[in-house]
Amino acid sequence: MYFTVGAKFEHNHFTGFGVQPNARIAWLVNNKNMLWTSLSRAMRTPARDTEVRFNQAVIPGPNGLPILVSFLGGLGKNENILAVEIGYRSQLSEHLSLDLTGFHNSYTDLTSEETGTPFLEFSPVPAHLVLPLSSANLVHGESHGGEMALNWKPVSRWTVSPGYSYLQLHIHRDPTSTDLLTPLTLEGSSPREQAQVRSHFELSSRWAWDASAYFVGPLRALRIPSYTRLDTGLTWNLGEKLSLSVVGQNLLHDHHLESNSTDQIVVSSLVKRSAYAKFTWQF
Repeated sequence: MYFTVGAKFEHNHFTGFGVQPNARIAWLVNNKNMLWTSLSRAMRTPARDTEVRFNQAVIPGPNGLPILVSFLGGLGKNENILAVEIGYRSQLSEHLSLDLTGFHNSYTDLTSEETGTPFLEFSPVPAHLVLPLSSANLVHGESHGGEMALNWKPVSRWTVSPGYSYLQLHIHRDPTSTDLLTPLTLEGSSPREQAQVRSHFELSSRWAWDASAYFVGPLRALRIPSYTRLDTGLTWNLGEKLSLSVVGQNLLHDHHLESNSTDQIVVSSLVKRSAYAKFTWQF
């Protein structure tokens, strides 16, 4: 049995001193099976936005008075995560190995965007009503899920590696929070299911063929549908340290969307079908 303890100590001018500890235990059941578990805490330091003002939108108000939606910043706290993991690794046979992992994460003090008390502003003209938004830490939640990975060699020259992951997010706001959007955005911005299978086949001592297929579930908050991606490549080993590869990516579709922005600041781009050649020299 192996027991490992560590910690990261950090100090910054925004939130002061912080400790990020972790502990791990690994139990070698026998020469083919291992159980392990870990407990760790991590922090995310907030960005410095106390002196920032960003005017997000102008909407018509009562009696023709414009309403200016403005983000006025705010000094936040560290976002915290307490992560618990447990895993099992086994060499099921000479040609087959298995990795299983389960996890549970608890999040506190997540950044939220809160609405303040509106106020009149006369400059610049015309006079307008400002609807202020500011940063706070009034969102919390938890996630749980698991991952599975196999490594299989049907024959000596062929390796197949399938994998699967599942994620379930539950995000909530404190009773005092006015932020209705952040919990829904966080929950819907990560795929619930992902799967992949990778293949490596040594055609000869000089030629190798690699192929990978990936499935990613939908991102409902960003209105991005699920997609499947296929990559493949052929490698020619010219010598002990020289190789030439030709690779094709995203071969199933002409293009697909992988990310988006809900604040309309970032213009998303589509990932297109592509191909490239790569020359590798190791020295």
